Amino acid sequence: MTPIQWTQNEASIPKEAIQDQMTKIFKDPVFVESEILKRFLVFIVNETLNGRANCLKEYTIAVGVLGKPANFKPSENGIVRIHAGRLRRALDDYYHHADIANTVYISIPKGKYVPEFSTTTKSDSTGTFAPVASLSRKSSNSSYIGHPNMVVAVLPFTYQKNNDLLESFTNGLTMQLSSALMHFESICVIAPQAITSLLSRTSDIRELATNSGADIVITGHLQYAGDRIRTNIQIIRTSNYQQMWCELHETSLTKSSIFKVQDEIVGITVSKFENASAESWMRQAGSVVMAAV
Repeated sequence: MTPIQWTQNEASIPKEAIQDQMTKIFKDPVFVESEILKRFLVFIVNETLNGRANCLKEYTIAVGVLGKPANFKPSENGIVRIHAGRLRRALDDYYHHADIANTVYISIPKGKYVPEFSTTTKSDSTGTFAPVASLSRKSSNSSYIGHPNMVVAVLPFTYQKNNDLLESFTNGLTMQLSSALMHFESICVIAPQAITSLLSRTSDIRELATNSGADIVITGHLQYAGDRIRTNIQIIRTSNYQQMWCELHETSLTKSSIFKVQDEIVGITVSKFENASAESWMRQAGSVVMAAV
């Protein structure tokens, strides 16, 4: 199926047409359900239209859109990149499913926060578009472009017992990872409380998956010596115990740096979902998708 052809004529597009297009986009279910995506798009579009595109940096978006404090440090928190990825995929998905003949196309190039504008022409005479799979949309009947949502369970990381610092660290890490993954609208995250209850009855991953419906498990192990913590992070496919990804993260850990270290580990883990297409993750998890991004 022939893809959409975009005609680049940004300079000739009136501001009013771009604003009207945003109004249409906001009627899409993904945007109706996400105030953050709407605020993000409005902010970067208005800043660009008002000649302040050079001010669209990770820090200004964090403060202006996400309400982060003035001491926010982008290098230590990837939340802006996470939401930018969500917005980029949501826009791509919208244009591949909406009736967009002779309309304004708003896009966000990868690695950038400044939107680009163009008009569209439809090259496919049938009036239909190639289906696209990404980690962005969840429909009302809990299906995603012909296949189930990916169900993820975050297991508490194992650690040396009788250590209050590690207990506090891993409890917070579990909650933070679960919360971060919920930003992907095609991922269903099992409540940590439910996982804790299941783990009280079994430690077998396949049995846990059977009882919870999890396709993927995120877990790991903590080692602590002196003020150094070594975290082995794992993403495991539940159907056959295949380790799909792992990474070793080592840094110092004190009571005052708990949040910082948690943010680092969450950022590393979530980036694997942000950078992967739905096809690659679903294929590895044993599901079939219609097409690749």
